[in-house]
Amino acid sequence: MESVFSETNYSGEHKGFFYKIPSEWKWTLLGDISDITIGKSPKGCYTTTESVYTGLIGGASDMGEHTPNITRYTRKPVYLCQKDDIIVAVRATIGKVNISDGEYCIGRGVARIHSEQLNSQFLMYYLSYAKEYFESVATGSTFKQVSVKDLRNMPIPVPSLQEQEYISKKITDSFAKLNLASEFVENAKKELENLHSYFLIEAFSGKLTESWRKERGITKQSWQKRKFYDVAEVNIVARKKSDCEKEDIPYITAGNIERKTGRLLACGKLKGKNENGIKYSFSKNEILYVRNNPELSRVIIAEFDGGCSLEVFPIKAKENEKFLWYYMLSDYFLRELLNVNPSLSRVNRVHLERMEVFMPDRREQAEIVRLLDSFFEKEKKIYERMSEIDEVEKMKEAILTKAFHGELKI
Repeated sequence: MESVFSETNYSGEHKGFFYKIPSEWKWTLLGDISDITIGKSPKGCYTTTESVYTGLIGGASDMGEHTPNITRYTRKPVYLCQKDDIIVAVRATIGKVNISDGEYCIGRGVARIHSEQLNSQFLMYYLSYAKEYFESVATGSTFKQVSVKDLRNMPIPVPSLQEQEYISKKITDSFAKLNLASEFVENAKKELENLHSYFLIEAFSGKLTESWRKERGITKQSWQKRKFYDVAEVNIVARKKSDCEKEDIPYITAGNIERKTGRLLACGKLKGKNENGIKYSFSKNEILYVRNNPELSRVIIAEFDGGCSLEVFPIKAKENEKFLWYYMLSDYFLRELLNVNPSLSRVNRVHLERMEVFMPDRREQAEIVRLLDSFFEKEKKIYERMSEIDEVEKMKEAILTKAFHGELKI
């Protein structure tokens, strides 16, 4: 291995990229142990979609998750990469890395790296880990690019080939488990969404409280259709533009309300939100309903006083606000809105007041709320546990950090 040095005796411009590594590892420059070539694009007239010719990797768009994703070919390749060479994007979307699974033509948006002293997977993972290096050396105003000199001057910690292979396998196995966990979480979320809808359907069809009614000698005939204006009031209270300029209170827009879940995402402050003039006020325990794209079912119960944009209706329930909130999250509510106007894309006050709500008496409303609260509390806890698994990319970064600091020992 040539040009071996340590972080203590290195005097080059990239000294800040050194960190402590095991004593048996060595720092070197990528160009001292690798053959690096920036690609050159073939003439456009030779580019084709016919797969009988040589596959073309022109940039990051031709790269997949691990290996190239070839959609273009060339009749006259200029520079070629071979199987197991590393391909790294050096223009525009810089730093994306693949391992070549065959012979391809490389365009000017990528570089080819071949090394007899580095395990290909080890190098691929290291380049993914060292993305800050690419960001620091990239130049260009229209789009960023990395030069072949920058690649050759890139510091890299090098253990033995045996340890490189071990590290590569550990990373690959760990990433595979994280990807499997991520897939499991996504499938579980879809199942929860289906279960969420199912419980709401059961609640407002009367099936959820069927045994409750039977125990009390009550029939479904106790449910009545009532106009929306009989059970709630669209409570529009405007805030003046001058108020918006000075009031430091929570401010909610349609984008702050998650679809179909009844959850509030992060929101900002009303102060300074005067670009569109008047805003609405809302009070704690009022229902906030997004009237644009009603099929998205964006509705919450406010947990504080604040202001909201004009696309959000504050609604004051006249009976059990949680019952009405759950109802507005359900497909039954959407179906009734569509009965009012089949081509509905934006709900106005008249639409809401004209629609009908099929409601039980107050005792059964409270029982429905109790049962739904119990389910959604369990759902919330499941989502919280899922969020621990959900940050897969951060976990992968942590694994790479341990790997290239020598903390994955044989």
